[in-house]
Amino acid sequence: MKLEMTIRFLILFVAIVLFIFPVSAEGSSTSSQAVSVTVPETAAVSVNYGDSSIITSGIIPLDTTEVAINNVYFANPSNVDTEIWIRASSDLVGANTIGLYNLKYIIPGLGSAGVLTDQYIKVGCLKKPNNESISPMGVDLRIKIPYGTTPDTYKTTIYFTSLKI
Repeated sequence: MKLEMTIRFLILFVAIVLFIFPVSAEGSSTSSQAVSVTVPETAAVSVNYGDSSIITSGIIPLDTTEVAINNVYFANPSNVDTEIWIRASSDLVGANTIGLYNLKYIIPGLGSAGVLTDQYIKVGCLKKPNNESISPMGVDLRIKIPYGTTPDTYKTTIYFTSLKI
């Protein structure tokens, strides 16, 4: 008797399930979910020298001639209009010290040039790049080597930063 009632219950249960939840999806409803993504404003700058982040240049100091260091580039991957700022960490230090006032920057794409200091200097404004590509902009550095400078590797760090306009 219990077996008969269990079988009847199972048949009824299967019938109800098949009628309430059809096997095919032809008549089933669809649902959707709204998705919202917030992209924050980003002011950024990236810098490279060829394939490196370290600038190495062989200089033979014969007199107080300015020597050019080229192929430094920065890009503006920001999604807002930005100001570009530049500074150096300190004098160039090696066997002697080469004063920071001997290090100049030139950014032809911004029409900007000047002497580097240990304080940020605004060098120009950039519009946010279009969606197609980010064009790098060249930076030329010029260093005046004082007469009699001891041969050595002289180091400083140059910082680029960007701020939202």
